[in-house]
Amino acid sequence: MFKLSYSLADISTASSIYFVIPVACTVTKVWGCLQGTIITADSVVTCYNNAGASMGTLTVAFTGSAAGDIDSLTPSSNNTFTAGQMMRIATDGGSANTVAELFVIECTQTA
Repeated sequence: MFKLSYSLADISTASSIYFVIPVACTVTKVWGCLQGTIITADSVVTCYNNAGASMGTLTVAFTGSAAGDIDSLTPSSNNTFTAGQMMRIATDGGSANTVAELFVIECTQTA
C-alpha cells in the first residue's frame, strides 16, 4: 500500500486537479481534509479515473464546517490504474469562501 497527497487550492471554485498515478494500482480510499470554513452550500468533489469515469463523490458539508473536517470515499468501481495514468479530482464549487482541501489517496499496488 502507498499513499499520494494533493491539494485543491479552492474547493469553492469549480476546478480540477490532475496528477499521475506512478504505478499499477487500485485506489482503495480517498480522504479530503478541509483547511477552513465553507459557507452557503455543500461542495461535491468527484474523483475520476484516466478514462474520465467517476469513482464516486465526497460531499463536503458547509453546515458546521471547520478546518480539519474529514470526508472520505471508498471507490468500488473505475478505480484501477496502470503505471503513468492520470487521475482527476474535481469540485463543483458549490460552496463559498476561498478554502483549500487536502486529499490523501490510498492505493494498493497491483504489479
